[in-house]
Amino acid sequence: MRNERWKEGYQEVMSPQMLNAKIFDMSGHLAHYADDMFLWEHDGGQRVGLKPMSCPCHCIMFGRKAYSYRELPIRLSEFGVVHRNECRGSL
Repeated sequence: MRNERWKEGYQEVMSPQMLNAKIFDMSGHLAHYADDMFLWEHDGGQRVGLKPMSCPCHCIMFGRKAYSYRELPIRLSEFGVVHRNECRGSL
């Protein structure tokens, strides 16, 4: 699968597994999915959580550089793990 993605021009990326909850608040995910996320207070009262989806991290990666229209589309691929606190059998 990785070779196929590479042939199609995708760049494989890896995002962190534990993130500041502010990232999910900015993306709007926290308002909708907080009940299904693993969140806790870290040292100093900072709210952190395990990554339940990759899209906010990928948006940050994309936003780190200004791209010319000639460079688009930017193809990012991640074979990552996500952690969700969902009921058994739910999708």
